[in-house]
Amino acid sequence: MVRCLSAFNSKGEGAAPSSAVDQVFEFSRSGGSVEWLAGGVLSIYPWVRLANRTKQVINSANAGLLVFFSSPRSRGSILACRCAISRNLPVIAFPIGFSSSELPVLGRGYWAKNTDYKGYLWIKKQQDIFI
Repeated sequence: MVRCLSAFNSKGEGAAPSSAVDQVFEFSRSGGSVEWLAGGVLSIYPWVRLANRTKQVINSANAGLLVFFSSPRSRGSILACRCAISRNLPVIAFPIGFSSSELPVLGRGYWAKNTDYKGYLWIKKQQDIFI
């Protein structure tokens, strides 16, 4: 089942400037399951709700993370990667508009070209190459 975790409410209150409000509303109107204010109540700062929502998304993952970095300094993408790594989930990154050499370092490890997915797999240790 596909589920959308929204950091804003069903009226759009609490949306951040980069929030996909129209897309979430359309998904909801078409019968999609939306958890409103997934990151916490409106009295919490938007960036805190977004971080909480990101953690919730990763904690519900059971396969791994595909992350599309629009910037090598994207705090939300870096947080998602670190949460996934802490759960020993594979992380495959796609840098959008910048060189793969600028992908952020996520701790001990490195990014390796993954030819199966044309992305970059985070490797914590040598045996991770063979997952």
